[in-house]
Amino acid sequence: MSERLVIFCTSVRPDPYFNVVAHAVSFQGIRDFSLVAVGDDFATEMQQKAASVADDLSRFVEELRLGGYWTRDQSDGSERIEPLPDPAPFVDAVNDLDWGSLSIGRAYVREEDLQALLAKEAGLGSAFDVTSCKNSVVAAATAWLVSRGGSPIYTFDLRRTPTYGFEDLLPAMAPSDYEYRDLSRSALLVDATRKVNSLSLRRKQLLWIAILAAVVVGFVSLRFSETVAFSVLTALASFASITSGMALLVRSE
Repeated sequence: MSERLVIFCTSVRPDPYFNVVAHAVSFQGIRDFSLVAVGDDFATEMQQKAASVADDLSRFVEELRLGGYWTRDQSDGSERIEPLPDPAPFVDAVNDLDWGSLSIGRAYVREEDLQALLAKEAGLGSAFDVTSCKNSVVAAATAWLVSRGGSPIYTFDLRRTPTYGFEDLLPAMAPSDYEYRDLSRSALLVDATRKVNSLSLRRKQLLWIAILAAVVVGFVSLRFSETVAFSVLTALASFASITSGMALLVRSE
């Protein structure tokens, strides 16, 4: 079980991030999070976006604790607090999460630098969440992580029509209203990965196959050529040709 969850952010609404963190704490025991804004803006703007997402989430949770539902209008930046009709479930949820004790970092990354971040976090044993990512980020992150294997890739999916209000928050929903899925375990991705890997070769396999092929070619050349030197050269040339050709099928460890 992973102890750290990396949450990729392209949406500015705090609601889905609250659901993801609340579910991870309550059902997976995770208390270490990183909110990673993904985009193609300048570094300063990306950094500001990452900070804004994290700060808005903190404000959002604090208002829930006080019995209100906080929203920010993205067109003009105006804020609005709507009193919750039944605040008790939300207040209790925030208190149970002990939000202030959670480690919630913030970061930003350009889409072209996403692979480096994935490799780093996967190496640390992190899990990933793509609930509020645009499709290009979901596709890129999922493809890379699944091809390496071992990293959970979660998404929080509503099973009913969203209201885009407090009714979509975890404390207001029944277990049947949502599903927190690990995409890396979906039947479609598992089957696709198995098929790709069945046609792939690892480096050690490639080396042994290439050596065996070179020995066979060298033996044939020795039987039918005039000099041993010619056979050796033929074998070396064959080894290089076979290796370069088979490299197309190599899958990294």
